[in-house]
Amino acid sequence: RVLKSHGDGKVQMPPKPAVFPRKGRYSFFHAMPAYVEDLDICGLKWLARVSDNPSLHGLPQFTGLQVINNPETGVPLCVMDCRWITVARTTAVSLITAELCSSKDPSTLTILGTGLQSRFHAFMFANRFPSIHKIYVYNRSQEGLQRFIEEMKPRLGPKIVSADPEEAVGDAEIIISAGIMQPLIHLGWIQKGALCIGLDLARAWHPDVISGIDRIFTDDTEQFWNRYGTEPEAFNGKPVVAGELSSLLAGKIPSRLYDEERILSLNLGMAICDLALGDLIFREASRQKVGIELPLMEREDLLPSVFSS
Repeated sequence: RVLKSHGDGKVQMPPKPAVFPRKGRYSFFHAMPAYVEDLDICGLKWLARVSDNPSLHGLPQFTGLQVINNPETGVPLCVMDCRWITVARTTAVSLITAELCSSKDPSTLTILGTGLQSRFHAFMFANRFPSIHKIYVYNRSQEGLQRFIEEMKPRLGPKIVSADPEEAVGDAEIIISAGIMQPLIHLGWIQKGALCIGLDLARAWHPDVISGIDRIFTDDTEQFWNRYGTEPEAFNGKPVVAGELSSLLAGKIPSRLYDEERILSLNLGMAICDLALGDLIFREASRQKVGIELPLMEREDLLPSVFSS
């Protein structure tokens, strides 16, 4: 529903501004404001990524908060953690991408990276596509790879296979890169008809993929080109973007031109999806009376009392 609103132009979502407090380390802070007209939801996600948090501090790479406001009064209605919302939203958009662009009844999935996003994607893709019987997994850290296999094997029906990148990519109908920071995948490895999904901008894909793959899609072109302007090195070339996911969903452009077409979708993440999911959680929490109600408005007489003391 939110993607449909996006395609109909019924959202406000300026490109997310970023600050980089720690130069020389891969870290950023994103402010992601948005308004969804159809749902009348307004709010902001404040997300930080610090890649070396796990090794240096024993903390997650991604942390942050999300605020939902009353669009009529401006009053904040809810403050919530946004880490799990980000992971769930990203996976949901990837599933929609696959439903639109993957080959019919895919049997093999490759996931490059073994973090939280990779776990969610493996679980949800295996459930959404029962035709998948094998999941290839790659991580340069053997410890991370083994931990992924141990944790996910009891939760997944498909066989989990650890493989080097070329083998993993070459045998897959759906390829997902999650948290890969250096070019890893060559165009020649990707089989005809495969769908590729990049969750790390285009960092995992060598320039020959960016220039040679048949078509590239994204979730939001304005945000895409804004990010390209501030971080061009993360794209390994200048992509030619064929369209947005919302246009595919609406049937404005065809999702697949022919069976052997190779497609890459670079989804940067949209605040409208975060807010829609957050609003659902907020409403259910309110119904169940879960959470802590905090005082918000200051006393009107606070200023005089301060000066009188």
